[in-house]
Amino acid sequence: MKRNLIRIIQYVFIIIFVYGCTEEVDIDLPESEQKIFVNGYLNPGQDIQLSLFYSKPNPLDTSDYKPVDNAEVKIFHKDSLFCELSYNDSPGEYSDKPPVYVAKNVKPRVGKKYRLHVNVPGHKTISAETIVPGNTKIDTVEHQLISRNYSKYIHCNITFQDEPEQKNFYYFNTITHKENDDFYSDDPLFDGEYYLFEIPYLVFNDELINGESYTLGIDLFRTRIDSTIFRLFTITEGCFLYLESVNKQKSKDDFPIEDIEINIPITEPVQIYSNIKNGLGIFAGINESSKTVYFNYDEKKSDK
Repeated sequence: MKRNLIRIIQYVFIIIFVYGCTEEVDIDLPESEQKIFVNGYLNPGQDIQLSLFYSKPNPLDTSDYKPVDNAEVKIFHKDSLFCELSYNDSPGEYSDKPPVYVAKNVKPRVGKKYRLHVNVPGHKTISAETIVPGNTKIDTVEHQLISRNYSKYIHCNITFQDEPEQKNFYYFNTITHKENDDFYSDDPLFDGEYYLFEIPYLVFNDELINGESYTLGIDLFRTRIDSTIFRLFTITEGCFLYLESVNKQKSKDDFPIEDIEINIPITEPVQIYSNIKNGLGIFAGINESSKTVYFNYDEKKSDK
């Protein structure tokens, strides 16, 4: 009881400290240098796509990021031009995505190193390097309908074989009807319970499972579905560090205080990892393995 009282006093003090001063003060925040943000991935199974945006010099700017539409974008393998990407502001088959630079019918190869060069008028040349990793296949997906805390879930066990004698990094998500799924996992790989709402994917490495066949357990929240695509990407270390830092920043932005329905930003920001020289963002190799699983659960029968 005494500990609970102390916690309540602490929380009330924080709220009073943050919200108690009502005098309005105008603060001129210094604007940072505008940079180019890069978001590009090389997947041997897909056409090459890359997005470019201008960063926001003003940290309080809430407008949409402006796409860069006048860049020269080239990718090299060794000292030879591998491809040149063209800007597409109405992407057609990519219409659910922001404007992209695309090189169609060009597929990067596993184990090869690629170098990105981007020239934007008024900015320094942007560059980055990456290698395309090998593929880690999903071997099996087993599933069953379960009940927990008066709710139903589809529990899924996804088995894959980690490649031995090397560091491996992974990205995992599921897709139903072309949308990312929300799911839950208390798998030991993630150091506790992991709810996937705002960030519907998992990133992890093989420190605990090096060279082993491993079964990853998740619970799908949606049960009235006929099929789901399970996707396991092998990714570069740079991609892992980038996504992990993005996730940590997201967690700090939504830092919760227990029993109080207000999120107060009381933590230091996380430095977002980037492998882009003279810019921001990520240019990384990835390799996808996917498996489509079909469900046929009759919830009415399962209630009996």
